[in-house]
Amino acid sequence: MERLAEIEKLLFQCEEDVKRLAQIHKEIAKIEENRKKIAQYYDSQYMQDFDNQDNFDRDYAMLDEDSIWNVLTSLHSEKIALIKTLVNAI
Repeated sequence: MERLAEIEKLLFQCEEDVKRLAQIHKEIAKIEENRKKIAQYYDSQYMQDFDNQDNFDRDYAMLDEDSIWNVLTSLHSEKIALIKTLVNAI
């Protein structure tokens, strides 16, 4: 009976895990949407804003030399690590 109770508990945990994976899937879609927006800014407007930052009323974090590049690189690296984890889990 203890074995069955343990497996039942595991079943309920796996059902919760399915919900968490579905939520992670949604979060990944939002993360990718954010990445696309900042990459588009970086590719189209960043250099102009960077060159004219003395004209702005305050300093903006994304106008330092590396912040956007670093976050895009980190997102890429994390996605690769996630893909590897998922492939190994299949």
